[in-house]
Amino acid sequence: MIRFFKAGFPAQYITICLTGLVLWGRAFFDPPQMPEPQGFVPFYSSLFSLLATTPVIPVILGYLLVSFSAIALNRLLSSHDIVQKNSSLAGFVFIVLMSYHPQLLTLQPGNISVYILLLILIQLFISYNREEPYDLVYSAGFFTTIGSFFYFPLIFFFGFILFSFILIRAANWREWISSFLGFLTPFIFLAVYYFWYDMLPAKVIEYASAVRIEIDKTIFGNTFFILSTSAIVLFSLYCRINGFRRGKEKTIEIRRKTFLLNGILFFILGSFPFSSHLLLTHIEMMFIPFSALITIYLLQLKKYFWQETCFLLFLICILLNNLIFLFS
Repeated sequence: MIRFFKAGFPAQYITICLTGLVLWGRAFFDPPQMPEPQGFVPFYSSLFSLLATTPVIPVILGYLLVSFSAIALNRLLSSHDIVQKNSSLAGFVFIVLMSYHPQLLTLQPGNISVYILLLILIQLFISYNREEPYDLVYSAGFFTTIGSFFYFPLIFFFGFILFSFILIRAANWREWISSFLGFLTPFIFLAVYYFWYDMLPAKVIEYASAVRIEIDKTIFGNTFFILSTSAIVLFSLYCRINGFRRGKEKTIEIRRKTFLLNGILFFILGSFPFSSHLLLTHIEMMFIPFSALITIYLLQLKKYFWQETCFLLFLICILLNNLIFLFS
């Protein structure tokens, strides 16, 4: 598996999409329901009202979104030399992680949030070598607010954008203002829309009520969720510790970008208390840095029999669970 994904050719991307297709196979015939909207999420609420009655369509859209995100993540990591350029292992790892639970196999706030986070990361990474990246940081702030209209806790990731300015760029007040203007723009358009239809006061109250701490504890009674999530987290931490040696060999730019990629974990954990009944989908955002950590570690190995075997066994367990729905 690792040797196959170390060589750069189109068959790798076909394999990634086919792997996702197999993992999602049962869902196309027995589709899970889209999660109900939680909090102030006008865009996701519109999607839910439009697609929830025909659950097979969200499954198709969700599969396409996850597959596209896997390719986008792989291109992001390889183009910025975080992983070696001729490998698509990151995309393969990502699509496996994103498909690890049957309830995730549809269009839902988790995979939408992951794609929007990738868009934000793309803007921030490109801005590193731009002298005046005002359009890029504006777009990053804009995407943050747009993402929060699908999944409310994404609003807190505006702090991640500000954190990136401190980490990878010299302080420039114009960039901070540009990102803040991008952050405000969707709110302005939405406020005008609600004002026009005389709904603004009610929506302001609805938005304020969305800022509350609420965690769904019922998911912790799911044995498969506990075991599989623990395995992913522990293996990712193991890869982070053992892959640290490679980071010392890289340039300052690559180390900063890698640190920024890992830093997103703190904002994901910090927004956990606001996940409400979408804790399972919230965890998906962690799979962006986890995919990078696992890939960096596996690609530096000269002997990888046991690591590859463990990952393939994990893949088989996910496949069996998704196809048979042993633990939903």
